[in-house]
Amino acid sequence: MTAETDLNRRRSQRLTAHLVVTVQPLTSQRAPHGPLLDAVTIDLSQGGVCIVSDHPLLTDLAIIEMQAAASAQTVRLLVRRIRCKRNGPMFEIALRFVEKLTDEEAG
Repeated sequence: MTAETDLNRRRSQRLTAHLVVTVQPLTSQRAPHGPLLDAVTIDLSQGGVCIVSDHPLLTDLAIIEMQAAASAQTVRLLVRRIRCKRNGPMFEIALRFVEKLTDEEAG
């Protein structure tokens, strides 16, 4: 895949962002599955986020929790794993946003 092809796949511009986030792996029925992952974002776009963690995300679905930039409000989003690959001692995990969750949905 060329750099040009990769750029054409992107639906929205990615912005560099280094935010601390928490990731809750989920089963296909959206039930919690395993321990929380601590991670840091690499970049963020309207459609998704790329994070790094010292543990892999082994499920296809997860809830990502982060602080909203404009307020101290916590945002919880259902995400789908696009890829999870080892990068040295860390794992780079690409996630696509599925939906914003209410407090009741986020558990």
